[in-house]
Amino acid sequence: MAKEISKLNDSRIELAYQVETGDPEESSIQFATTNVAARRQGAHAADVDFTQASCKRAHWADQYAGQRCIPAQAYIENGWNIGCTNCAVTVSSDSYHQDEDGDTDKPHEPVYRGEDLFCSAECELLHDAEVASYNAKGEAFKARVTQERPDLEFTVFRCGWPHITMVGEFKFPGCQYGGSVRDQEGDGTIQWYVAGGDVTAWLAYEKEGQATVHQAKAKYNWKHDWAESAQAVRPRDRLPRGVKRAPLTKPYGLITDEMPLYARS
Repeated sequence: MAKEISKLNDSRIELAYQVETGDPEESSIQFATTNVAARRQGAHAADVDFTQASCKRAHWADQYAGQRCIPAQAYIENGWNIGCTNCAVTVSSDSYHQDEDGDTDKPHEPVYRGEDLFCSAECELLHDAEVASYNAKGEAFKARVTQERPDLEFTVFRCGWPHITMVGEFKFPGCQYGGSVRDQEGDGTIQWYVAGGDVTAWLAYEKEGQATVHQAKAKYNWKHDWAESAQAVRPRDRLPRGVKRAPLTKPYGLITDEMPLYARS
């Protein structure tokens, strides 16, 4: 079920409408000035043709016009079904827990938190623990990469809840696009990338000794996609102590315009 509130940019009063298609999961509340406008918004949100959507007034939701969301409790009290934020089990005003055999056990005792709903207090605790774990990993990721490369200017981090893949974007002197560092699976394996258009600038930056802190500490393998550029700027006899050159590889990268530099776990 789509719970997102869509609005029209109109100075007139917007009212709540319930838009439905053939799939109950695609039902939504839309705010608009007319039935037709709400129907169009709901059809777009469900990715169906306008003719496949029906629309009717939802007076109970008028009070939430202009707000960020409709509270989950309001949906339940007005006959809607909502999935538990943690385990995704469907919760309604008369739903029950089920045991391993599929038999009903006891009524759900939902916990409401804004637009989120939990089927039980236990599910709420499990969700909060998972969020805390993700956020702790995100902070550890940021600390690790900034300590490993203090010379780089990190501009954006995408990590912590709900991200599994943790990404940091960075700039360095002479770059046009920059690069990124990521922990793809959230398992502690760090991979560094630089945009293909900045390979020459990156190699020159390293050659000039502006990353001496990193060169003194790092143990890594280079994977150069551009053999001539790599060999010309950083020949074998210029590699830092303890650094081994990996065999040249075919162009590779998680993003097509980036080349991998090295990975560490």
